[in-house]
Amino acid sequence: MEPKIVTYTKGYLVVLLKGYSPERFLNICSSHNINIWNLIHTEEGYQFCITIADFRRLKPIVKKTKTKLIIRNRYGFPFFLYKYRKRKLFFAGICLCLGIIYIMSLFIWDIHIEGNYSYTEDVLLDFLKSKDVIHGMKRDDVDCSAIEKMLRSEYNDVTWVSASISGTRLIIQIQENFDNMVMLETDAPSNLVATKDCKITSIVTRSGTPLVKKGDIVAEGDILVSGIVDITDDYGEHIRSEYVGADADVYGEVVYEYEDSQPLFYQKKVYTQNQKIAYAIRAFSNRLYLYAGKINFESFDIETEQNQLHFGSSYYLPFFLEKCYYKEYVYEQVELSKEEVEKILQKNLSNFFENFLKKGVQIVGNNVKIQIDGKKGKASGKVMMIVPVAKTEVIEAVIERDEILNEYNRNNN
Repeated sequence: MEPKIVTYTKGYLVVLLKGYSPERFLNICSSHNINIWNLIHTEEGYQFCITIADFRRLKPIVKKTKTKLIIRNRYGFPFFLYKYRKRKLFFAGICLCLGIIYIMSLFIWDIHIEGNYSYTEDVLLDFLKSKDVIHGMKRDDVDCSAIEKMLRSEYNDVTWVSASISGTRLIIQIQENFDNMVMLETDAPSNLVATKDCKITSIVTRSGTPLVKKGDIVAEGDILVSGIVDITDDYGEHIRSEYVGADADVYGEVVYEYEDSQPLFYQKKVYTQNQKIAYAIRAFSNRLYLYAGKINFESFDIETEQNQLHFGSSYYLPFFLEKCYYKEYVYEQVELSKEEVEKILQKNLSNFFENFLKKGVQIVGNNVKIQIDGKKGKASGKVMMIVPVAKTEVIEAVIERDEILNEYNRNNN
């Protein structure tokens, strides 16, 4: 039995079989591999479904068994075309829709990002937009390798990126290094420079020349490990310099100024039970409301659920069905006790520490104090952390020199 979509495309008939020996007719059809389905016995005879191609093979069998066939119904795409054969505008509309869908399939309509934790999807999409990687761009203009390099270069704690196209979707998969260990992404000569003002607590160098040691105070931008390695002879005299990609684990103690506040009196937003729902179709930046009654709420928030039109899991189109919730709210005056304010500030501080600990950051001390006056509570102080403090910086002068030498050699060969 063929899939329903194939059967519908080919077209099929619902046939009534009458005559002296219908059983013989059915047996001969079976021996000739003629596909019959939905066979039922009625008061008039046997009723079954058969494809157009197999129906054309029945004439000699009908003659041999002295039976009679009556076509009850016709189904499928061929009969649909025949029924509307005179409606030229209708078929022109179908062709136009198919043409539009084909043209739409040449563009990227969905950018899907996976594996991001430290960076929100909006942040990554804004960065891609600044690099002209946007919804609606041509699929042929998408350079997946360039996208991967841009993301690794912009976000130091993103250690792996994969960009691929599936239908009209651009799928970007990233992997973050929660230890924030910066990995060298190129063989080009490079230094490791400080990302923050800090005190060096440890340094383990794998390649390059370390310029700092444990206990040194450095400023943001200072070179920690140089990509220039001096080669000396047995007597310690300089022979030449080699350029490498500096690679090291460098940690430093940094000071974070923490500040948080919580008023004792504030306006709290409270949602009522009143809400209205509206439906809309959005294409590109245009929105057509299918139903939207009058909104009589003085204050309200809008929450939108949207479903993007797509075929399967890969072909997305720039059309969205939106369901908008208009939720009424009012403000209520809230008064907190000093104990409640202190608990809130203490909880915020604990969450702050927990978020850093999840990323592998070591907190070595803090002097955060909570003070409460007549109007608000305030938590402020310094938090001392040990974090990775190195990032890669390519030695541009060396690359430029090598490009000039390569160009010179090509011109003289």
